[in-house]
Amino acid sequence: MTDFLTALEWRYATKSFNSSVRLTDLQLDVLKKAVQLSVSSFGLQPYKVFIIDSQVVKSAIMEAAYGQKQIGEASHVFVFAHQRQYQSKEVEELIVKLAENQGRKVEELQSYQQSIDSWMGAMSDEKLETWMSSQVHIAMNNLLLAAATLGIDSCPMGGFDIEKVDDILGLKSEGLKSCLIVPVGVRNDKDIYANYPKTRKSISELFEVR
Repeated sequence: MTDFLTALEWRYATKSFNSSVRLTDLQLDVLKKAVQLSVSSFGLQPYKVFIIDSQVVKSAIMEAAYGQKQIGEASHVFVFAHQRQYQSKEVEELIVKLAENQGRKVEELQSYQQSIDSWMGAMSDEKLETWMSSQVHIAMNNLLLAAATLGIDSCPMGGFDIEKVDDILGLKSEGLKSCLIVPVGVRNDKDIYANYPKTRKSISELFEVR
């Protein structure tokens, strides 16, 4: 528990990465697994994650993110993109996987499938996008926590031109919309922000027992 809290104290929104240090395949595998295991409503995970390694693509995304240099400096850049609209086929695929994993027949889960379809289908486009975005944020948080426990730096970003990033990665043709960007790597030892204490609400301000 102490190690976990120490990792949370250690992490910060990295402002400058050491561009000469690259993450290992093993480190990336752990980060990917952490995202894969994220909590998601119904287990649907209505998103896809792109890991940018190419410096050319990083530079293009950095320009679309108003020149935030962390994108160009980082070892890799995670781009989270959620679906643009509700996909009933995703629910069908989920039900098939659930049946297989639980040793049940698909027919036994039809009522569950129908309840998901009904709930999702009743949402407006605006509410659906909000719901999908919240699922992405949960997955991103898993990435940040996993990175911190591994001693990997990160910086979550929401400030970028969505249309441009979508065009760079060809997301529209895949029915996806970029939502969050997270550069990961190793901090530059000259980044003064690494030494600043965290500014958070106190425990007494944040929590109330009733």
